[in-house]
Amino acid sequence: MLKITTPKGIAGFMNLVRPDTRFDPEGKYKVNITLAADDAAGIIQSCNEVATHEFGPKKAAQTKMPGKENEDGSVTFTFKSKSKPNVYDARVTLIEPERLLALRIGSGSTIRVNGGAEAYENGARIGVTLSLHEVQIIHLKQYQAGGFEADDEGTFIYRSGSSARSIS
Repeated sequence: MLKITTPKGIAGFMNLVRPDTRFDPEGKYKVNITLAADDAAGIIQSCNEVATHEFGPKKAAQTKMPGKENEDGSVTFTFKSKSKPNVYDARVTLIEPERLLALRIGSGSTIRVNGGAEAYENGARIGVTLSLHEVQIIHLKQYQAGGFEADDEGTFIYRSGSSARSIS
């Protein structure tokens, strides 16, 4: 496995508190990070090196690589792990696992990821995958359910633990 530390990028979908069990009953912790094309080039090069070392230059050209190029030229990578990753703040202070949920880390946060690139072979399919070890949150953007902003002109207000009411 080749160790990788990403440059700062923009967080996308994340499972840092609980593993995603949609396709795997054991679950996987995941984080997507989007990097500018220049920043992504180093990770792509590292993945190519892993493929060449593992499969040889001829097969490396046919290897499935991690990362998806976006319309704007940026690249989104997905890092995965069966083990819960350590999460740190901008000053490299470890955030206790029980505190992570309260942070509500949302897409759009600026993060860095420590992980590794490793080759895999599954029947006729060969590729390189990215493993997740640690995440550093540089700038926190809190998750907002539904993607809505508060509407100060609205009259319906729900108060937890009491009945709903409309204000007029």
